[in-house]
Amino acid sequence: MYHLTIYTRPMCSDCAKTKEKLQQAGVHYVEHDLSENEEKENELKKLTGSRVVPGLVFKPSGLIGKFKKPVVYTGYERNQKDADDLILQMQEGK
Repeated sequence: MYHLTIYTRPMCSDCAKTKEKLQQAGVHYVEHDLSENEEKENELKKLTGSRVVPGLVFKPSGLIGKFKKPVVYTGYERNQKDADDLILQMQEGK
């Protein structure tokens, strides 16, 4: 199972598409709007090496997850298949 955090900007169409997909899937996520919090932009850059949004950070949950690196993607469209696989796992409770 994963905990999902997404980093977005208000005028980002890819961000809107990502959030719509997550809402349709019924997947819980935490959103950070980078236009409201500059510290979160630095956090995104540290996690992904980029400021590209949406930034998707899938952190494994549970005790073992604390020792594993998160799975990170920059941009939804170019990572759609891989991100959708993890979203499906979250829907199934894996």
